Amino acid sequence: IADEQVLKHFPSAVRRKVLRKLYLRPLLKTKLMSGIRQQFVDAFLTSCKVEIFNPGEILIDRGSILSDLFLLVGGIAEVCSP
Repeated sequence: IADEQVLKHFPSAVRRKVLRKLYLRPLLKTKLMSGIRQQFVDAFLTSCKVEIFNPGEILIDRGSILSDLFLLVGGIAEVCSP
């Protein structure tokens, strides 16, 4: 079960606190969030969709046009040729 499926039932303040506890440290280690105000980081976390992928699962097909930003919080991603 994904975090999103559980957290959607809670008020936004509770959801934000849970997301901060789970993902704030890894997020702040990224260059993308370096020097960003806490208020923005909280808003960013609140708007994020958390997804968990299994080993070997394809996240993105080569050549796909994306409109989403993916941040790898844990694990290893591999670029494979078709």
